[in-house]
Amino acid sequence: MKTRRLISLVLCGMLLSGQGTAALAGEWSRAGEALVRKADAAEEANRRAIRSERLQRLERAARFILERQDEHGAMNESGYINTDSNMLYALMGLIQAYDLTRESAYWRAVERGLWWLMSVQTAEGDWHLSYRREGEAYVPALPGSYRRFAAIRGVDTTMALFLYVAGEADKRTKNRDLKAKLRQSAERAYRFLVRHNLDETDGLFWSSYQLREGNANTPLSGYRLYKVKYAADNAETYLGLRAAADLLGDPRADAIAERLKRQFSRFVDRKKGVIAVMLDERGETAMRPAYARWFATGWSAWLLRERWLFAQPLSVMADHMDDSGAYRQWEGTFTLSTLAFLLGSQAVPVRPERMRDGERYLFSVQQPNGGLADEADVPSTYVNLAGMLLVYLSRELAKKN
Repeated sequence: MKTRRLISLVLCGMLLSGQGTAALAGEWSRAGEALVRKADAAEEANRRAIRSERLQRLERAARFILERQDEHGAMNESGYINTDSNMLYALMGLIQAYDLTRESAYWRAVERGLWWLMSVQTAEGDWHLSYRREGEAYVPALPGSYRRFAAIRGVDTTMALFLYVAGEADKRTKNRDLKAKLRQSAERAYRFLVRHNLDETDGLFWSSYQLREGNANTPLSGYRLYKVKYAADNAETYLGLRAAADLLGDPRADAIAERLKRQFSRFVDRKKGVIAVMLDERGETAMRPAYARWFATGWSAWLLRERWLFAQPLSVMADHMDDSGAYRQWEGTFTLSTLAFLLGSQAVPVRPERMRDGERYLFSVQQPNGGLADEADVPSTYVNLAGMLLVYLSRELAKKN
């Protein structure tokens, strides 16, 4: 479209300046129309090529997720399942991909994943941080990066994202048994989240409950509340609360969600101009862990969609992206950072020219198995990254050019 306008302006300028006489006007007009048609054809070919590549990348990422789901619906990664809510990001992505393509395999995977999640939900309504399969059973287990702990449960993100995915599934599924079970599980998850993770003093949510010694089946009273509030977790909790209000018909969930959104500005790091990763036990902003440094800004923007809050932080993100579309830190070049910028920019557009750079970078780190490399130099792939890529690509492909 820009090329077409440029051609038209040049031709008009030539005629107005006297370079085109009245006798030649018709000839100029015909030549101009031909150039415009050629430019339109080139732009349309480019749009089709971009769309084709996006669709191919989406299908590869979706296939990567499907191949990691077992017969019960669990998604096993290096021996562990749903670590840090990874499965739920994958299910979010599959829902978006299903809406775009109507591929039934994607929807079957969503339903199977939800059945599995409900099968390991505790009686109180929460989940453990991760699980491991032992024969036909699934037991709470932590990967090596959490070796300091005996168990972690009551994770705000897991409950919040389950509420969101359950609400989305309820709108789409024709399975009455699943709908009934989802509402029961969602009710328990919502009650636990509000009772045990909500800090009534400020309306934000604590992260989780940790056990240093003992057995994972220790009652919740034996766990210690981890008094940290993560920005991205709270943004996800907002999404989950809104879903709970619709799914369960509980107006209090909406009220809690709106209070959380009003308080979210507490996460703004005024010095750096971005969203801090967390509020520590003293309520002060902190930028740890390092891999989430940019994630908190971009992903929270996608979830909350408030321009007044995120336009400036996203502009800062755009300035820190390098020419390849990557975010290079001394700790590593994390794919999650680029994903977060792209998603945040979908909700709050600030620097559209940088989105194409970011997209090219993501495609450069997509592995032969369809997953995205966790870091530029580390080919490890995870279903959460693939799920978030599906969310991004599905939204882009659904746009009308």
